[in-house]
Amino acid sequence: AQSPPFETVVIDEACQAVEASCLIPLATGASRCVLVGDPRQLPAFVLSAEPGAELYQRSLFQRFEEAGWPIVMLKTQYRM
Repeated sequence: AQSPPFETVVIDEACQAVEASCLIPLATGASRCVLVGDPRQLPAFVLSAEPGAELYQRSLFQRFEEAGWPIVMLKTQYRM
């Protein structure tokens, strides 16, 4: 059996990424995933007039937060 190309997947700005886009890197078979983002800033967004498009306007970060997974907020934020 071949090992996955990545042990850990880090998804930056995970609060702004729709769930489906986060599933792509997770398909590598990584054993660990770190979602990085600020749930108090911009949410995931889909620009579509199609009925039901609002079902895709949720991030994987938001799904985990709603399911009770622990969220760790930084006390100090450094900007570049």
